Amino acid sequence: MHTWTLLIALATLAQAPPTSIPAEVEAKLRRLLPFTESTNDCPRFYSNDLYRYIDGGAQAFETYDMVAMVHCRHLDGEVETIVDIYDMGESLNAFGVYSSERAPDQHFLPIGAEANVTDSTLNFFEGQYYVKLSAFGETTGGAPNIESLAKVIELRIGAGKTMPAGLSLLPREGLTPHSEKYVKRAPLGHQFLRSAYMGSYGTSQVVLAEADNATQAKEWGELLAAHFRATGKVAPWPGLPGARRGWNDFEGEWIFLPRGRYTLILTSPPAHPEALLENLLRKLPQ
Repeated sequence: MHTWTLLIALATLAQAPPTSIPAEVEAKLRRLLPFTESTNDCPRFYSNDLYRYIDGGAQAFETYDMVAMVHCRHLDGEVETIVDIYDMGESLNAFGVYSSERAPDQHFLPIGAEANVTDSTLNFFEGQYYVKLSAFGETTGGAPNIESLAKVIELRIGAGKTMPAGLSLLPREGLTPHSEKYVKRAPLGHQFLRSAYMGSYGTSQVVLAEADNATQAKEWGELLAAHFRATGKVAPWPGLPGARRGWNDFEGEWIFLPRGRYTLILTSPPAHPEALLENLLRKLPQ
């Protein structure tokens, strides 16, 4: 194919029409906006064409199966306020993408199920929605307050402050606050692991990869063993029956074992990981 023909083909793909957003989804997103009317950029809706708005950042939302989003840019004097509300289809997806963009050292507020805030941004998730607000410019003269706007949206969502139930599998003792994550695809870079709940314990990370059943969890354990056998070393870990220790130059040291329909992985384990692993195993269903 000639270069110019290829460029035309790529341009045609980039201009493909977006997936139609169901009327009820668009209507609900519109009702969540804190502005009743605006002569500015408000509202605009996106689905599979999110790259037109956040080129380079859309893939993260696609990974968590975004249904649709609404964008609103509102000018009030010298202040520009941007409100983006993402319908992620279900609460677990909303938490997943929210947790992928937060850091434990941020400042948190009791808005939605959880919110993090800086001087100019506020992000929170509640129910199936992930909400991002930002304000730029002078903050005097009746400028909108993003915390107040967030509370308006929170009230309109009305889904409460429920966190994903799977996070309860992570022991609270030693858990770095606000380090919990939900990774929907390829946790730790391994495609076969699929989805996982994760949390940090000091320099260690706990990963609970959720399989369909115990047989599949055991298969994942064997695939991890084969991976470390090919890239480094793997051996039984004497601290727990069925546990193995894998090590290579790229990923460092892991301890892993299947339990029920979960494959438990501890990366960069502490010198004495027995108590942490035993706490984890007590929480995991057999």
